Amino acid sequence: DKPLSRDGSNVPLYLRRVKGAIAAEQQLIAQKLGIGVDDDGAPPGCMLVPESERVDTLDRLKKRREELEALHRRLPLKIETIGQKQRCEDLVKELQTVEDGIRSFSQPKVFVRIS
Repeated sequence: DKPLSRDGSNVPLYLRRVKGAIAAEQQLIAQKLGIGVDDDGAPPGCMLVPESERVDTLDRLKKRREELEALHRRLPLKIETIGQKQRCEDLVKELQTVEDGIRSFSQPKVFVRIS
């Protein structure tokens, strides 16, 4: 076997060996990191949130929504000052964020990115 001999598709054999070694190494790394393992149906780079943690987070989000709604109800009916307007806008934005979280964590399976 000559070092610069080529296969049927005109690719040098040493490049085939190098590509094979790189692919094997990438597969080993992915296996060690648990990337691409579909035991829980999670997409690559994500993990499934345990059911107890999902329910706990959902409960905390619902409590936070109740707190925010109570704060929003305490605002004056006629908002006049800049501070009142800013407080109202902040409450509405945070309420929207909490609602999005509740919508996400109400799903039967929740996946989070692994960073």
